[in-house]
Amino acid sequence: MGADKSNRAVKGIIALCVVGGVLFWGALLFFIVKPFVPYNLEQAVRLGMPGAVKWHLDRGADPNGPVGDPERRPLAMAAWCGHADVARVLLEAGAEVDARDRFGATALHEAADDGEVEVMAVLVEYGADVNAMSRTCGTPLHQAANPYNFYDDSSRLEAMAFLLEHGADIEVKDRHGGTALLEAARGGRLDGVKFLVERGADLHATGPCGLTVLHTAAGRGHVEIVEYLLSIGFDVNTPDEDGTTALTETIWSARPMDLSGIPEDRIVNVDDLPSEKPESVEIPISKVVVCPETDEEEAEEQRRLAEVIRILREHGGKESEPVDPGPVKPFGEGKDLSEEETRELLKAILKETPAQEE
Repeated sequence: MGADKSNRAVKGIIALCVVGGVLFWGALLFFIVKPFVPYNLEQAVRLGMPGAVKWHLDRGADPNGPVGDPERRPLAMAAWCGHADVARVLLEAGAEVDARDRFGATALHEAADDGEVEVMAVLVEYGADVNAMSRTCGTPLHQAANPYNFYDDSSRLEAMAFLLEHGADIEVKDRHGGTALLEAARGGRLDGVKFLVERGADLHATGPCGLTVLHTAAGRGHVEIVEYLLSIGFDVNTPDEDGTTALTETIWSARPMDLSGIPEDRIVNVDDLPSEKPESVEIPISKVVVCPETDEEEAEEQRRLAEVIRILREHGGKESEPVDPGPVKPFGEGKDLSEEETRELLKAILKETPAQEE
């Protein structure tokens, strides 16, 4: 009798171990396999499985519904992932070719950012606007000129060539006033700058505050672009709208930010912002945002800026004469202030105005 109970207990323990093992390995297998199973429309699009995408669409999945990000559409995800065949299936099912995300970007912006020319061709075939303007990155041509994703140079040039061949405006300005050429210079894309110049981009187009392509490249230490611009005859002393030359702009850039006199509670370090979606954080206008760099990064930037200053001077670059802005009237007051009085007023505002709530 006792032996039977003992045997039943052993069998029960063995059964529990078997069941537990099956559940454990089953769960482990599920989590390993799950990323590769098109269990919904988003996953099917992400994996680039047109058959699975069509299966979900045929069963009521919305081709314009949100995926992941509340304002990201399946078509934009397909473009971002480089799945041209999936993009075609979605468009045939009624996906809006120029649907925009929360930043105003379309699927064509996504494809241009990754140099996905095959996807771009499908989107244009279905009527995508090659000059669609987003709130943050301009047109798809701006995006291709200085992409967020660092894909190979040949893909970027192919993307720009495709857009220009299909009606992209090479001189259109983004919401900040910059052309694709200025964007390529800002990002240090020498091949992009050369490509756009050879395609007829206006070398003397100006951006915010009248900054030229030389100002843009020089102030960021892009040595090769500066050398290229000067080699094709760009006037080294062309001023911006305030009369500032590229040499003066670069000298200013080489000086570290002076935070002396600014209260610590007014300084926002970007390292202190949330790592996820920092763009959603609203920073009061009274704050001064700083982006700290490592010693190596700062040393490299200073080296490049010093090299640009040397090159500009060798080509006859001159420092700008100080510009007198004239008397400035403070908000709502009629009294004219001198430059020194204005500076003191701004210091007083910065120190005495209560910080806004985060």
